[in-house]
Amino acid sequence: MLPHPRDLRAQTCFEHEWLSEDFIAESRRVSAAAEESGNSPRKHHFVPKMHLKRWAMSGKVQRTEVETRYVHNPQPYAEVAQKPNFYTLPRTGSTMDFPMKWVETHLGRIETACTRHLDVLGNWTGVFSDADEAHRKCSTVLGGSAHP
Repeated sequence: MLPHPRDLRAQTCFEHEWLSEDFIAESRRVSAAAEESGNSPRKHHFVPKMHLKRWAMSGKVQRTEVETRYVHNPQPYAEVAQKPNFYTLPRTGSTMDFPMKWVETHLGRIETACTRHLDVLGNWTGVFSDADEAHRKCSTVLGGSAHP
């Protein structure tokens, strides 16, 4: 018999900096400052650029649409798998007239940290000194950074 979903959630929840109130508050502050200065990101990647870059050859990737088998011409990785305002969400109980743009900033901050970790792993030849911490970071990225 499978455990109750509430019990499963309790077993898989953990504390992490990226999920903390302080980290989220900083993402909101950074996003608000960018919005005020007119530098708020509009092109949101639904596949992180850090993944696209690792598949790039000479800075480009070749996208293939699986369902139609259509192969696109190679494009710079920064221009692939993005959609304007993809992570722009409405505030709770609101319409899109008042978007929460901090989500893209929040995910970008996490992606930056992940990129540094992946770069270290790319040059790594030893063993993990803290396998639990590595597991928590991977779980946070793979599970998304949604705040409960």
